[in-house]
Amino acid sequence: MKKIYALFAAALMSVSLFAAPEPVPTTQDLAAKYDVANAVVLCCYFDVAPCNPVVVTGEYGSISWSGKIEELESFEPLVGFDGWYVVEVPFTAGKTVSLRPVQLTGDKDAGYTFDWDYGAGGMADEKAGLPDAWTFLGGKTTATVSGSGFGDEGTLACTEAGAYIYEIARWKGGKTPCVELIKHNYTLVLFPPYCEKNDEYFVPAVAGKPFNNWDGFQPLAMIEYEGKDAYGIVVEAAEGWEFKFSDMTFGFDNQYQWLKADDESWQNWDNFTFPEATKDTTLVYDWSNNDSNRYAMCDADIYTVELSAKLPAGAPEAGVEVVGTFVGASWNEGVEMEYDAVEAAYTATITAIEASQFKFRELGTWNNQIQYFEDEAWKDADNFKVGEEWEFNKETLTATIELDLSDPTEYKWTLSDAEEGIENVVLTEKAHKVVVDGAIYIVRDNKMFNIHGAQVR
Repeated sequence: MKKIYALFAAALMSVSLFAAPEPVPTTQDLAAKYDVANAVVLCCYFDVAPCNPVVVTGEYGSISWSGKIEELESFEPLVGFDGWYVVEVPFTAGKTVSLRPVQLTGDKDAGYTFDWDYGAGGMADEKAGLPDAWTFLGGKTTATVSGSGFGDEGTLACTEAGAYIYEIARWKGGKTPCVELIKHNYTLVLFPPYCEKNDEYFVPAVAGKPFNNWDGFQPLAMIEYEGKDAYGIVVEAAEGWEFKFSDMTFGFDNQYQWLKADDESWQNWDNFTFPEATKDTTLVYDWSNNDSNRYAMCDADIYTVELSAKLPAGAPEAGVEVVGTFVGASWNEGVEMEYDAVEAAYTATITAIEASQFKFRELGTWNNQIQYFEDEAWKDADNFKVGEEWEFNKETLTATIELDLSDPTEYKWTLSDAEEGIENVVLTEKAHKVVVDGAIYIVRDNKMFNIHGAQVR
């Protein structure tokens, strides 16, 4: 884990009554310690002082919107400038570096954790009375700030190496990980629209802060509510936390939508917020009017897909699954694949739409999956999309997908952190994992290695 600097204010967050203090750091000040000629150096003054370490996620180096603390660069106090913090990240010519500061939760003794809800605030919101959170104070002028539209998140995009100096007025939603939140039991009641074509596949669900940290493809299923044409669920949540209704089968790909009257276009519902309350409360959402509400994928064609894939060396012959946004599986638990030794291919039958996405992994673990080689670095493979390259039979609603991911110069099968420490084993050779008396070993070419790389048999 990269060093996380803990020299942050010990008091709870409090909003400054003044702008960033003088003197404001300059490019020359930063160049004395940081590589402003070849890296992106982000220097920030946070009006709401952080009570925990701040890391930066986004797109830089080999990082692609990661929430793993050990992978992320951390802000450190800027020596000689009270209240200012700085982080240096790698820059590659021709690539845009995207940065979002996120304050960690928890504490030093119990261990910090990453939570998207504590990112830097973003763009102006007239309805909420919020100005732009980012104020440019110096350095390069080529960066842009954008918001994702979800919960007031702000991201800085840099197209050049150099120093970027900003005052940031608030954290996302004005939230802090160091203030005790008021929680209640909220009963969510949903009257969903009816989908005649595909209603058998759709299961109402919710996703958000209290359920699954906004993983839209692993939502929490709702159950039938009091014998009505409604679904309900009881959750413990804090006032101000956000959530969104989803579909258990296809996640956010199958959002609930409302009809915009002025141009008759269908719009996804925005996030909902748990309101202030004096006690446990019930929230009712009635979208049963099909004239003004619908499932996004109600009319989608659902296909039976025969999937065949040649995977990189190192994938186990037994215990590979395909996971994704298709019927009968989710990103949490997928469909186990069969291995055809003659064809050296893994096969499975999935039920999917043309917008479905999927990946391959060892049963139950994202540590062991496919990576691809790009920009002289190994990166986790992007999601494969069912309808990208293959023709579907519209009459029989069937399709065949064949993938060849076996080229060791382009793809590799990653192993768990412990297994990646095996220095004496070439990762592109065929290997499988065994556990003996609780210890992990790797077997390759009839030789057994321990987690330190030493051959034991």
